Amino acid sequence: MVSLHRSFKRVCFLTITVVSLVSLSIFGAGAVSYGSVSDDETLLKAAPAESSDTVAVLSEGDALEVLDENAEAWLPVRYTNGDGVVVEGYINREQTYFGSYLGSVEESHTLHQTASVSGIGTLLYSGADDNSQIITRIVGSTTVTLLSVNEEGWMYVMHTTDDGSFYGYLAPDSAYINAIGYGTVGELEVSLYKSTDVLSPVSGILSSGTEVEILGIWDGWYLVRSGETQGFVSRSLIVDTTSEPLLGFGVVDTKNLWLRSEASSDSKGIVRLPKNTSVQIFSESDGWYAVRYNGQDGYLSADYVTLSDSISRGSVQVISETAQLRSGAGESFDVISELPEGELLNVVGNLGDWLMVKNESVMGFLPCRDLSATTERGYRVGSVYSTMGEEIAAYACQFNGNPYAWGGTSLTHGADCSGFVMKVYQNFGVSLPHSSSGMRSCGRGVSYSEMQPGDIVCYSGHVGIYAGNGQIINALGAQWGITYTDVNYKNILSIRRIFD
Repeated sequence: MVSLHRSFKRVCFLTITVVSLVSLSIFGAGAVSYGSVSDDETLLKAAPAESSDTVAVLSEGDALEVLDENAEAWLPVRYTNGDGVVVEGYINREQTYFGSYLGSVEESHTLHQTASVSGIGTLLYSGADDNSQIITRIVGSTTVTLLSVNEEGWMYVMHTTDDGSFYGYLAPDSAYINAIGYGTVGELEVSLYKSTDVLSPVSGILSSGTEVEILGIWDGWYLVRSGETQGFVSRSLIVDTTSEPLLGFGVVDTKNLWLRSEASSDSKGIVRLPKNTSVQIFSESDGWYAVRYNGQDGYLSADYVTLSDSISRGSVQVISETAQLRSGAGESFDVISELPEGELLNVVGNLGDWLMVKNESVMGFLPCRDLSATTERGYRVGSVYSTMGEEIAAYACQFNGNPYAWGGTSLTHGADCSGFVMKVYQNFGVSLPHSSSGMRSCGRGVSYSEMQPGDIVCYSGHVGIYAGNGQIINALGAQWGITYTDVNYKNILSIRRIFD
């Protein structure tokens, strides 16, 4: 919990985190309220007295469920540690923050936003009511992380200070929501709704061509603002003007589709993409999409790809030496942090050719030019290798020394010979059978003299990947684990090449 708390502090000083738009308060479920520990090495006691037994030692920022906030000197609380073990006990009231619940925000929400406090000294409340407990006072122009807005306009926010991260409510109009992008209303007059439901009340009507600030993304909706008018509108009715739009994003809708080197079915195949693979699409010509996947630029037949102008899932990896993560979808927005080449991120939305991405500690926007669609495990970047086979061999060799497990498919915790080869190639988008004999018919056969790194070398009851210099990398057995072996250690039955 300490590392989580410090990660949140580090990120929140950079004014970015997950944001959820919900109409119901997080607080007020039964008699339980929330707080967090204010000091390191705080003792959780079995009874409300210093002399009682200690049941746990807590750290600053650890989240607590307060079972009775009206208790005087000692609060009865419930604490869940990082392993999911629940402990109940008592904590000195002076060692807690109320309303500073460091709990997880629901992942299903994809609105991401910050707000700036507008008053000289704005009060942060424990509930969406100015009669509720006051948590702290926030000075004007402070940036807070917006977590939710209810239908009355109360904003649930996270405010980070040197003492910790305070969670609470700001009154309507006491903070200004910051934009993440810009757009204009399309050809039709549009209604703005108070929620992502066309049956909800209308908050305003905007005419064609009206310029709007995009405040957030919620599935197929934008939260937008024009002057004093704010509300939800379908993404399809707003023209994103933040940046020049990418043609779109694609999802492969057939099995093992070749990503080709040129826009022709006769051209060289680079890699086969599994069904439901997401790719970035840059242009279309004569029935072919120019795309990027796993660090490779190539072409896919448009007949087998579903095109969309938005995306809210999948994995991407940084392909530039450094990438500037920004608070909005454009060069004019603040830089949150710089991410190194190879950083693996999850996609949670997009604005034009900017993707909204996150990892365990940060969230923001990156331009598509700095990213490549990839697998959940990512891929090697900045390769010095000239062929895909060399890239595969290099990837496989990093698991040298890991354990063998009969029937296993884990590159780190244990794999058998075919499971090892299968998982290595799966990282590059190729589906292979979990069978050494089955692999003898995969790809195309090459002769011993043609053998190159990355080729699959098949033996009777065994299989490995040629690593070069007369050796294979293979899951040899329980005694040896994943190791190097002379390629001629036994009679070779077949050599198979997946990538030409």
